[in-house]
Amino acid sequence: MELARVIAQALHAHNRATSAIAPAVIACTGGGNSLASSLLNTPGASGTILSATQPYSRAASSKLAGANSAAANGVGHANAFNLAQGALAQAKLFALQEALGSIDPGSGLSWAAGGALPALPECVGLACTASLAADKKQGPHRAYIASVTDSNSFVLAANLHPQLRAAEDAVVSTLAAALLAEVCGVPLPGTQAQGSTQAAPSPSWLHFACSGLGLQLQLQEQSSGGSQLPLPAHPGNVLHATWQRSAALPHMLQRSGGHAHPVKSILCLPSPSVGSPARCIVQPRIPPGTVLLPGSFNPLHAGHEQLAVAALRFLQGVASSGQAVPSLPHTPSGLVLFELSATNADKLPLEGGILGARLAQFMGPQLPADIVGPDVAAGAAGGGPKEWPQGGSSYRSQLPAAVVVTDAPLFVQKGPLFPGCIFVLGVDTVVRLVDAKYYGGDREGMLVQLGSLLHAQCRVLVAGRVMDKGPAAGSYLSLCDVLDSVPPALRELFIELPQDSFRMDVSSSELRKQGPAAAAGGTTGAAAVP
Repeated sequence: MELARVIAQALHAHNRATSAIAPAVIACTGGGNSLASSLLNTPGASGTILSATQPYSRAASSKLAGANSAAANGVGHANAFNLAQGALAQAKLFALQEALGSIDPGSGLSWAAGGALPALPECVGLACTASLAADKKQGPHRAYIASVTDSNSFVLAANLHPQLRAAEDAVVSTLAAALLAEVCGVPLPGTQAQGSTQAAPSPSWLHFACSGLGLQLQLQEQSSGGSQLPLPAHPGNVLHATWQRSAALPHMLQRSGGHAHPVKSILCLPSPSVGSPARCIVQPRIPPGTVLLPGSFNPLHAGHEQLAVAALRFLQGVASSGQAVPSLPHTPSGLVLFELSATNADKLPLEGGILGARLAQFMGPQLPADIVGPDVAAGAAGGGPKEWPQGGSSYRSQLPAAVVVTDAPLFVQKGPLFPGCIFVLGVDTVVRLVDAKYYGGDREGMLVQLGSLLHAQCRVLVAGRVMDKGPAAGSYLSLCDVLDSVPPALRELFIELPQDSFRMDVSSSELRKQGPAAAAGGTTGAAAVP
C-alpha cells in the first residue's frame, strides 16, 4: 500500500476515535496531485477533509489566495504559504457554513433557528507548490509544502532526486500527508497523541515517511520571520528539508495558564498608580454597546484617540436626545476600547516584542509578565515599535485607554468575542470589507462572514476620510458615498459618523515616513472636528 494512504488511514482513524482532527482544505499545484486521492479514497475522509483542490492555472491560484494573490503563483516558500493561508480562510468559511446549515442564495444569510452563532473549529490550510519532472525540464526538481492554522504555520522545502514524474509526485504527496498528520497531532503507532494543531510538532511522521521512501531526512529548523526558505543542497539518497516555524502567538494568547481552550482575548487596563504594572484580564466579558476601535496602531496617533472619543460622544448624544437609530440594537454602554489583533489574515502573527511595544503606547512600559509572557513584557519595556524610524514612537496615549488584545483577525471571529459591540472603522476599510476579492472572489462567503456580525447584534460606525488609494484617491468619502457597493442584506450593519462629529486627515503610513514626532499632531493640514 502506498505510504500516503497509510498515513491517511492513521489520520482518519484518529479522528474517528477522538473527533479531534482539525478539518482541512488542501490545495496542490505542480505536484502532490495524488495526495487528494490518497486522502479521499480512504474511508473516513468526510470527517477530516473539507475540500481538496488543484488550482493549476494562475487565475485559480490567485482566486484561492484572495488578498495575497500577487504572491500565490510560482514555486517557492511565499507561494506555498499564501496558498495555505487561502486554504485556511476557505476552511473556516466551509466550517461556518456546515455549522449554520444551508445558506439562502437570495440573502446570503441563514442562521440556525433560535441558536447562538456556533464557535468555529480550529481548521488547517495545507498547500503544495512544486516543479517536477517534465519535458525540457530546467532547474532543480523541488517542492514547497505549507500548513497554516490560527496558531502556527510551517513550510517544508525539499530538493528532489530527479526521477519519473509519477514517482516524484508520490514523494511530494507522501511528505504532504505526513505534514498534515504532524500538524493535526496524530500519534505514530505506539505513541500518544500530542493534540490538534500543535504549536511545535516533532518530525516523527516526516521521519516515518522518509524511512518508507528509502530516504534519510535531514531536517533543519529555521527561525521565524517569513523570509524565503533556501532550497536545500543537492539531492541524492538523503532528502534535505528545511522546516520553518512561524512566529508563534505570544504567550498571552497560547494555550496556557490552565485554560482548556485557546485564549482569544485579554483586556489590558492602565496602571492604577504610577510605577505599577498594567492590569490584565483573561477572556473578559465586554458589555453590549461598547465602542471598539480595531487597528494595528503602528503607530498609535492622536487621530485614533480623537476618533474613539468622537464615536463615543456621537453615540451617547444620539441615545440621550432620544433620536432613533433603528439599526442600533443596544444602548451605548459608555465604554470605549481599542482592539489590537496579534494575528493578521494576510501576515504572520506579531512577535511578542512587537506586540509589547505597541501595547506600551497605551499602557506604558510595565506589563505583568506572568500573564502576557516575558517576550511581550520585554517588548513593552524596550520602548516604541521597532518598525519606527529613529528609535520608536514618542507619542503616548492621552486617554486612560483600555486595549483588548485578540487572536481574531477576521470579523467572523470578532462577532462571537464581542456580541452587541460597535466597531469603529474608516470608510476605506469598509470599502475593502465588502469587496468580494478579499474573500477569494466568493461573494457568498463575504455575506456569511459579515452577516455573522449582524447575527451577533454588532454594528459598524463608519468615519469618513480622504482616500489614499484607488479611483477616489485624494477625495474625501463618507459612508453615503460608498453605500451602493454595500450589499442590501448588510446595509443595516453600518452607521455613518457625521463629518461634523469627526474628521482628521491623517495616515499611519505617512506618519511612519515622517518619524515619531508626527504622531502627536497628525499631519500638516489635519482637520480635527471636536
